[in-house]
Amino acid sequence: MKNEIIASIEFYFKGVQYLPSLVLDLDKMMVNAGQLQRRLYDTIALANNIDSYSYEYEMMLAEDIIFSDAKGLAEEFLHDGHFDMDGFEQAWRNSQNRSLLVEIARVHMKIDNLDDHPQLEAALAAAYQQGKNSR
Repeated sequence: MKNEIIASIEFYFKGVQYLPSLVLDLDKMMVNAGQLQRRLYDTIALANNIDSYSYEYEMMLAEDIIFSDAKGLAEEFLHDGHFDMDGFEQAWRNSQNRSLLVEIARVHMKIDNLDDHPQLEAALAAAYQQGKNSR
């Protein structure tokens, strides 16, 4: 399942309510940068045609980003409008690594359910980590 979340900011400028938002493709961010983007104000402003040199932008910066409608693994890290980016990043990496181990066990040992072989999973994980550390 795709990992995504909506980031939005509610603010008022000259008596007008603004609610710029953006759907964040978390998988794409992780694959492209290895981490989630932290400068979301700029991204949300750009996607909603708010100039970074405007008073609207300054008012937007005074408000918190609210997260909602998480999908996939991101759901576990969304609590009351706050998103635990660090927790999601670690869980996403662990999930990606485990997918590699599952595929290795399936292809080389004809094991379809790695959960049934915890010692093998531990050995594969140790070998994978050793390989990453030796680079």
